[in-house]
Amino acid sequence: MFKNYIVTALRNFWKNKLYSFINIGGLAIGLTVFVFANLFANYESTHDVFFENSERIYAIKSNFNPAAELGVVSINSTYTAVGPLIKQEVPEIEKVARTAWTDLIINRQEVKFYQSVHLVEPEFFDIFQFEYLYGNVSQAMPDTNSVVLTESTAVKYFGRTNVLGEILTLNNERDLRVTGVIKDLPRNSHLAQNMFDDETLEMIINYEIFHDIFGTEPAGNWSNLSTSLRIYVRLPEGASPENLKARLNNILDSFAPERVKNVITSIDFRRLKDMNLLAWQAIGIPAILIMRFLGFLVLTIACINFINLATAQALGRAREIGIRKTMGASRARLAVQFLVEAVVISFFALLIAVAVIEYALPAFNSATNKAMIFSYFSDLSMTAFLILTVIGVGLFSGSFPAFLLARLDASQALHGTMALGRWSLFFRKFLVISQNAFSVFLIISVMVAYLQINNVKNQNLGFNSENTMLLTRIDREGVNENFETLKAELSRVPGVTSVAGASQYPYDQSNNTRTFGLIPGDEATKVVLNRISVDYNFLETLQIPLLAGREFSKAFAADLIGQDQAEDNSRTTNVIISRLAATQFGWET
Repeated sequence: MFKNYIVTALRNFWKNKLYSFINIGGLAIGLTVFVFANLFANYESTHDVFFENSERIYAIKSNFNPAAELGVVSINSTYTAVGPLIKQEVPEIEKVARTAWTDLIINRQEVKFYQSVHLVEPEFFDIFQFEYLYGNVSQAMPDTNSVVLTESTAVKYFGRTNVLGEILTLNNERDLRVTGVIKDLPRNSHLAQNMFDDETLEMIINYEIFHDIFGTEPAGNWSNLSTSLRIYVRLPEGASPENLKARLNNILDSFAPERVKNVITSIDFRRLKDMNLLAWQAIGIPAILIMRFLGFLVLTIACINFINLATAQALGRAREIGIRKTMGASRARLAVQFLVEAVVISFFALLIAVAVIEYALPAFNSATNKAMIFSYFSDLSMTAFLILTVIGVGLFSGSFPAFLLARLDASQALHGTMALGRWSLFFRKFLVISQNAFSVFLIISVMVAYLQINNVKNQNLGFNSENTMLLTRIDREGVNENFETLKAELSRVPGVTSVAGASQYPYDQSNNTRTFGLIPGDEATKVVLNRISVDYNFLETLQIPLLAGREFSKAFAADLIGQDQAEDNSRTTNVIISRLAATQFGWET
């Protein structure tokens, strides 16, 4: 019986080629978007789950005070002082490890690289169970002169992976001995693929070297809130982060300076598998949920389109229904036949969707540096998802046409007429209105996104970005002290009209904030401002217009902050402020 239903469905498709082509094509588009959206959402929400005990691993995040107007809700990092305090105040947390990322000069003999380096405390290797090609976790970080490489980094420096005991030199002065080689991490890890490719985990050295390089205290500080500084923890089995959150925030309340509390309101746990979603969660957008919803919405529009077309075509199949009913076909069998037809159409549409995704996925992975895999044969969960999707789409799309055709009166059907009841007419109108409403919603959403992106691209940034080039890594030993010489040499390059230095990019969402006030000791007048240190001709170089006043000049001693001046609070220093800062202080001019 079921075979006859399928044969009848195929004959009907062949007989109504245009109808079949439109229906299959429409459902194929909807299924392509729906399946790809869920594939992408699953990929993004399953990062780092391959680590042992991944469900117990968290990063400590900082939640920003909205009044600070930093433009983000939270970041996956916090102050370095929090790490030792967690060990002290919340001892039931099993493992705590501070990490830092930076790029340093690493060389093997005469070959030198600016290398992405992760500096970690030894417990980092207990939290993350890496796969070791050479060495093991107990040998990973025996002392401060140890270094662990990924397999690709080992090949980069030595041309092979068996490099235990080999020597690399850090910043031309400190020898590091290779004590472990780990397998390259999959790209579905926040340590291997993130917004900043330079942060990819390639080389790991001891966190104590961080203090030597940057002159920081081992206990940490409350002055730097950088995304390159993280704290990872592993909770005990069965422990809930919600139960520990209050004790975590007691650290902030008890030990953090007031200026810190003005910037962040709380610290919290960020699940390991959510670490790669920083870009979305930082601005408070539920990207995964939105992706799934849009995929479902597009598929719903395709299904409604199928229902409308099937209902319209039913008017031409009335005589066929009349003959079948006269020959003894029951309502149930007729309904099953049309539902089978809908499922078969859905199946063919899925085949097209699978082919499109298979063809497009490699290009998408290449463009976005992802490693999404569409394993619909080897992955049983994906196979079940596709089968249920086909059946669900078929039943949903075919239910109303099947109900409509099965309830036809035989005498009317034989005369080729079809009378729709009030409820059926209402439902058809509802479907048409819903389809148009969903389509308009999607079109408006796309237009808003396009206009927003276009607005960002064409927005006046307040400086000339078109002809400005950035030279990074000038804060290195041997470069920074020769900065004036570097400027002079760059100025001689043909085409260069001006050169200036700054402590950060002018558009950088930096955490380099300080609290400033109009009256010393008066909390009411204090304002948190983002600060940037710039060269004398910085505004001229970036063509930033002055609304009032003048640019810094060497003719004025108070335009420069020297080391002695920075330590003398009685000295006055000239600054340039933005219009927003003036408004925050209540100044009209």
